[in-house]
Amino acid sequence: MAKISGIISDDARLIIIKESDWTIESNTIKSAGAFEVIGLDSGTKTVISRATSGECIGFGNVLAVAESIIGKGYCFGGVGSSVWFATIENLDFVAETSVQISATLDSQRESGAGVNSSTKGYVMGGVRQGSYFSSIEDIVFLNETSNAISATLNTAKYGATGVNSSTKGYHIGGASTGVVLSKVIEDLIFSNETSTPISATLNVAKGGLPAGVNSSIKGYIMGGYISLSNTTNTIENLTFSSEAVSLIAATLTRNKRGLTSVNSSSKGYAFGGVVGTGNTSIEEIDDLNFSTETSDLISAVLSIDKSNGAGVNSSAKGYMMGGVEYALQPKNTIESFNFNTETCNVISATLDAYKWSSAGVQSGAL
Repeated sequence: MAKISGIISDDARLIIIKESDWTIESNTIKSAGAFEVIGLDSGTKTVISRATSGECIGFGNVLAVAESIIGKGYCFGGVGSSVWFATIENLDFVAETSVQISATLDSQRESGAGVNSSTKGYVMGGVRQGSYFSSIEDIVFLNETSNAISATLNTAKYGATGVNSSTKGYHIGGASTGVVLSKVIEDLIFSNETSTPISATLNVAKGGLPAGVNSSIKGYIMGGYISLSNTTNTIENLTFSSEAVSLIAATLTRNKRGLTSVNSSSKGYAFGGVVGTGNTSIEEIDDLNFSTETSDLISAVLSIDKSNGAGVNSSAKGYMMGGVEYALQPKNTIESFNFNTETCNVISATLDAYKWSSAGVQSGAL
């Protein structure tokens, strides 16, 4: 996509004509001062400015420049103290500031799985007070609008994890009505926004928000529920090219669920979580080295014991947005994790609401 920007001295109607076929591409009214028209095709344009006084000014051979997507993380929905959210909050990776955007999800929900392409993020599935969702909602990074797409999951599920290649997102595991755990993997093809279960499945059905991280060639599913009375420390991988699933030798240091996941280009990280099947949250961080497929507990820890945050990342840092402390105390804090130094800090920006089990996606990672 491309844009044209400039300054006009009076309120005016701006008509932008595509010179490749001489069709009108945009017809909008702009106020005096700086203006920007986005969402244009690339190429040269003729721009006509018609002021309210009737004066017209035109320019030909105006080149529309490419629009840039600012690197941001997005926190979708979530649950607080007996309240569910449809709101979407962003985190600017450069300024480390956070705001609630005007777009919202169509439905209040928690425990959806987040995946993203280079232009859109998606939240797949979720739950609200016993109502289970199969719908998939998007966010367009360029203009921060959100809509439900026509594709849906094959089965309404929550508590799954999401990983993505450059061409597909994958919704992995989860639980359906009656807390029936699933080993099914459903894809989302970014180019045509269609979704279907793939032939490969997890080795064991799991839910409870396992961690989902990905390198350029594989996605990894770490921990999670394997029954209502048992969690796991196992790690399974999904090879994107063959869509084959394997259990790897490495494991998390403990059986845990409710994990928050981020990844750099060389490692994935599982933040916090809940040990076993109770509500004992932890502050520890496990890594996964993509090249060696080995996993270790690193020395850095979260500021407090916490689980069920939304994980997002730039190329330099990962962030845990929100989450819940022991005894179901929701948080609005945002913690950063520097990939180079492997250190954690609470940043000054916070979410607008105290929430956990939100889905996280990111745009334009720096």
